[in-house]
Amino acid sequence: MSEKNIFVFVVCGATEHIKTLNFSVKYLRKFSKNKIIVITDKKRNKIEIEHNNILDISTPTHFDHHQASIYLKTGFNKFLDMSHNYCYLDSDVIALSERVDEIFLHKYGPVTFAADHCKLNFFSATAVKCPCKDTFNERKKRFAEILNSVIPGYDFDRDFNSVYTKIIGRKIESAIHEPLNNISFLTKLYLRKIAPSFLPLKITEDIVYSRKNKAWMDCGGNKISDVILDYYTEIKKRSSFRYKKIQSKWVEKGKGEVFDSQGCIHLQEMIKKKFSIDITDNTWQHWNGGVFLFNKESVDFLDTWHQYSLGIFEDKKWNTRDQGTLIATVWKFHLQHQKLLPQEFNFIADYDNPNVRFKDGIGFTLNNFKTVFNPNFIHVYHHFGNKNWNIWQGIEKALEIS
Repeated sequence: MSEKNIFVFVVCGATEHIKTLNFSVKYLRKFSKNKIIVITDKKRNKIEIEHNNILDISTPTHFDHHQASIYLKTGFNKFLDMSHNYCYLDSDVIALSERVDEIFLHKYGPVTFAADHCKLNFFSATAVKCPCKDTFNERKKRFAEILNSVIPGYDFDRDFNSVYTKIIGRKIESAIHEPLNNISFLTKLYLRKIAPSFLPLKITEDIVYSRKNKAWMDCGGNKISDVILDYYTEIKKRSSFRYKKIQSKWVEKGKGEVFDSQGCIHLQEMIKKKFSIDITDNTWQHWNGGVFLFNKESVDFLDTWHQYSLGIFEDKKWNTRDQGTLIATVWKFHLQHQKLLPQEFNFIADYDNPNVRFKDGIGFTLNNFKTVFNPNFIHVYHHFGNKNWNIWQGIEKALEIS
């Protein structure tokens, strides 16, 4: 039997996930010349899968649908003919071009994954049940309540979380963490209150700091941010929140920053305790489990990932996810420095990151158009189908959806 390149999806249960899968399979069929398999447990599914090549696998009945999906995804070597080359895709990974089949040219090592959109320390509180994520979210909630009460007509979700405001915050944060690469920007930032009015500070072509108005302005002359600072005295009087001017950061006295959680080490600790694996780099770029290549060389890796994943299902200290166990498996096999898939094969669309955008005639970007992509696969892990999001508008344009 000749070796083939095959795409494979996994889905179990809810209507929402199967509808997402049906959308993604439809467009992969449009662009790919390769075989596509969907692995499922049919008795769990609420609606029909719209595909003609389905592998029906019975999963343990005591698993919920999410656990059953992980059981199938990490157990591929038990269900598939491993003499072929496979590319796994999450159901929310959408094919956007005829170059999708080129992903099989990028196999490195026993398995090949792409980078996730965050580092290990920031993912930690998502993988395990530690208090850090709740503590951070509670701090943001208290800050939002203060702003909504102090500033007339202010709505935190609408105003502070606007795309423009987030771009400003991310630009300042990046500049402070990489000062040598942002000397010009930082110089203007620190001098902005005393600089002459003719010296603008641009974040993008659409956003300029106005000394006259003491605020960031959009291209229409509307105030974007810094409106909060106009009420700083009242915020300080009513709460323990303070603004650090040099760093351009909000903090709650004695409790930490409002918009930078700093991550935590709890996932590292849990991996050490449960699997006896030392992870020495808390800022390691962990892998995203939504797209990966595997074949007969992957059996040992998949067996371990499968074993680790099933091992946390009944552990109340872990959340039901496969990424934490993936991290443990990567480090067990000493693959943490292995080459990753190019971003064009797993462009992760993070709705909450204002630097992830689309512009008609330009393309997609992860860094506010410092670099531009025309991705072959885009991973829409939340806000799937949100027509008000410019990323989804770009997807529709690429797929010629009217």
